[in-house]
Amino acid sequence: MSAIKLGLIGNPLGHSMSPFIHDQIMSAVGITASYELYDIRPEDLPKYVPFLLRDLHGFNVTIPYKEEIMKYLSDNDESVSTIKAVNTVFGGRGYNTDFIGFREVGIDMKDRRVLLLGAGGVARVMAFEAASSCKSLTIQARNTEKAMRLAEDIRRYVNRDDAFSIDVMDDDACPSDAHYDVVLNATPVGMWPKCAQTPACAAVIGPGTTVFDTIYNPPATKLVLQARKAGANAIGGLSMLVNQAIAAQKIWFPEVVFPDHIETQVMALLPKKLLARSPMKIVLTGFMGSGKSTVGQMLAHRLGIAYFDTDQEVERVCGMPVSKVFAQDGEAGFRRVESAVFAECVNQSGAKTASACVISTGGGLITQESNRNLISQDSVLNVFLDASMDCIWQRISSESHRPLIQYGTEEADRFRKAAELFDVRLPVYESTCDVKVSADDEPEVVVRNILKALGYGG
Repeated sequence: MSAIKLGLIGNPLGHSMSPFIHDQIMSAVGITASYELYDIRPEDLPKYVPFLLRDLHGFNVTIPYKEEIMKYLSDNDESVSTIKAVNTVFGGRGYNTDFIGFREVGIDMKDRRVLLLGAGGVARVMAFEAASSCKSLTIQARNTEKAMRLAEDIRRYVNRDDAFSIDVMDDDACPSDAHYDVVLNATPVGMWPKCAQTPACAAVIGPGTTVFDTIYNPPATKLVLQARKAGANAIGGLSMLVNQAIAAQKIWFPEVVFPDHIETQVMALLPKKLLARSPMKIVLTGFMGSGKSTVGQMLAHRLGIAYFDTDQEVERVCGMPVSKVFAQDGEAGFRRVESAVFAECVNQSGAKTASACVISTGGGLITQESNRNLISQDSVLNVFLDASMDCIWQRISSESHRPLIQYGTEEADRFRKAAELFDVRLPVYESTCDVKVSADDEPEVVVRNILKALGYGG
C-alpha cells in the first residue's frame, strides 16, 4: 500500500467522486498514492485537522470548510488571501484551484450582467472572477449577510475604473422581468439525489443567456436542462471539477508532467461512474412510432444499465398482448395497469433493484397525471423523442398492433385519426420533458444525441 496519503475533507461526502477522479489522474501519470474521504462533523474539525496536516501529503477541502480551514493553516497562496476560500492544502499552505477549474470552462463575462447564486467558497471564486470584467454582478444567496460580506470584499479588492456595479438580492426575490446575460449557480440546489430541484432564478433565463452550474452530479442538472430548453447556452460542472483536481495534483507533485489529454481521459470515464453511483431513471416519452423501444434498448446497452418497456410490462402482468387488453378492458383499463407497472419501474420495487435504468413508455402514458407526477420526481429524466408525423406514419402505417388506430378502414382515415391524436398529445410531450431530441434520425444517432444532452457521453 502506498505511503503517500491524500484526501478530501468535508461534510457530507457520501457521493463524492473525488477518489475516482484523483485515482484516474494519478494512474495516468504514474503516481502511486492513496486518496481517501474524511467526512468530518463540524464539531470534530479542530480535533482532526492537526492530524491531517501531519499525516497527509496534501488534501482537498469542500463544503462546509473552505473558509473555516484557513485558521488552521500557516500560510496561504496570494489568491486565497483575497477570496478567503481554500480547496487545496499542501505543506500547511492553502491554495484555491477552483479558480483554475472555473477559468477552464471559458465563460465569457466581459461587459455582461451576471447573476451569481450562492455566497460560499466556490461562489467567492466565481464572484471575484466575474467582477474582474463583468458589467454588473448581482449576488443572490440564502445567507444575505454572507452575500453582503462577499460584495464588500469585492468592492475592497477589485479595482475598476469603469461603471461596474454590485448588488445583493434576497434568495426569494428574483423578479421575472430582471435580465441577466450570465447565471452562475454555486449552490447545491439540484444535486443528486434531490435532482428535481431548481433555483428560483429559472424565470430569468432565456435565449442568449449563458448558464453555468457547478453541480456535476447529475452531469446535466434540471437547471442546465431547463435553461437549454429555454434557448440558453448551459454547461454543467464536470469540466470544472476535473480541472481543479488536476491543478491540485500539480501542487502536490510539482515534479510530475501532466499531459493535456488527462482531462479528456477522465471526462470520458466519469459519467458512467456517476450513473452507477447515483442512479437516474431515464424515461423516454413520445408518440407511437417515435422509436422509444428501439432507442431505449440501445441507450440502456450503451450505458450498461437495466431496461424496461411499459408495454412489455403490461403484457407480462396481464398475460396477453396490449391490443387484447384494450379489447377486453378498454383504454381506461389499460391505463390503470400501465400506470401501475410504470410506478413499479420508476420506484423499482418488488424484485427490481434500486439502480439506474431506461424506461420506454407507451405514447399515451404521459397523458395521465399520476404518471406525470412520477416523472417529475427526483432522479428521473424525461426525454421526449420528437418524430415528425410524416416519419411516424412511414413507420406505423402498415402495422396492425396499434389499438388506437382503426385498422381495416381507409388509410386516409387512419392517418387522420393518428394525426389528430398526435396534435393533442404534442403539447403535453413538449411541456413535460427535460430534453427534446429529434427522432427522425437513425436510432444510433438519436442515442448519441440523448447521451450528449444528458452529459453521459455522445
